[in-house]
Amino acid sequence: LKGWADDGGMLMPSDLPSLTRAEIEAWRGCSYKEVCHKILAMFTDASVISRGELGDILDGAFDDGAFDIDEVVRIKAVKDSSSSPSSSSSPSLHVAELWHGPTLAFKDLSMRVLCGYMEKLLEKRNGRLNLLVGTSGDTGASAIEGVIGKERLSVTVLYPSPEFSSITLEQEYETVVHAKAENVAVICVEGNSDDLDVPMEAVFSDLEFKSRFSLTSVNSVNVFRVLMQT
Repeated sequence: LKGWADDGGMLMPSDLPSLTRAEIEAWRGCSYKEVCHKILAMFTDASVISRGELGDILDGAFDDGAFDIDEVVRIKAVKDSSSSPSSSSSPSLHVAELWHGPTLAFKDLSMRVLCGYMEKLLEKRNGRLNLLVGTSGDTGASAIEGVIGKERLSVTVLYPSPEFSSITLEQEYETVVHAKAENVAVICVEGNSDDLDVPMEAVFSDLEFKSRFSLTSVNSVNVFRVLMQT
């Protein structure tokens, strides 16, 4: 829920679980969602979020039609161009297709689950949070998709002016298309993404301000994003 550590650094798990080769091999036939459940269960105290609740969060993230393929992530074999066309050997190269989410960003894989986690924790604590997101591309759109329909989460997205940024028209559209949603605010900021980092860092370093307005971050500094995206 906190996003940034109070000193501006990244919060990390106190212990990192390890897996044997045999355990990993046993997951070979699992779906992406099943693998997510197994890994997240290692980092989630069942007394805080039960295994059933974890399953419900993953179902909500991946099974509501938001992803355009049932498997969520597709692993596609790529044939080696140096091999003979008649060769029957198995391909040695595989590509993971991570763009099947609602905003076509790989960040959809983590953001939808992270927002589901946050919503469940806030429900248990009777709290609310506002996500403050600085984006020069697809993070804002993915965060917006993550909070749409949530009762205890809102998001404020700051994005740099296209005049000074590499943000594309498609990304800008995905960012602002939901700007009229009750729990979404979108603000265009003068300057580029480096200029945008200045107020973001100032806000999160002001602990009193951050607490008073219940602010948190879902940018890549949030370790949950790292767990889900790797």
